[in-house]
Amino acid sequence: MVFSEIGMDKSHAGTGVLLVVLGDYAGNDVGTDIVGKGEPIQLDYRLEKSGNDWKIYDVNVLGVWLVENYRNTFAQEISANGIDGLIAKMAERNKAAAARS
Repeated sequence: MVFSEIGMDKSHAGTGVLLVVLGDYAGNDVGTDIVGKGEPIQLDYRLEKSGNDWKIYDVNVLGVWLVENYRNTFAQEISANGIDGLIAKMAERNKAAAARS
């Protein structure tokens, strides 16, 4: 099913943000443009059917898929330092992020 929807997010009323959704549920990819005062921002996402609901499992911002990007980054770290190196690096980043918040 192909659908097209244009709507204003009520929680951002008065900000001039317009969400334009053009997608194809059959392929489970949905393309979205966020239109505000500047240039539109491409924000696409991939969906998976879960019961009666659709759940987002990957996000594309300006041409970069988040899951694919992490997969490549993790593969490089595993190749260089093994799985233990990846786990150590992730633990280090989590610790640094917790310290900042």
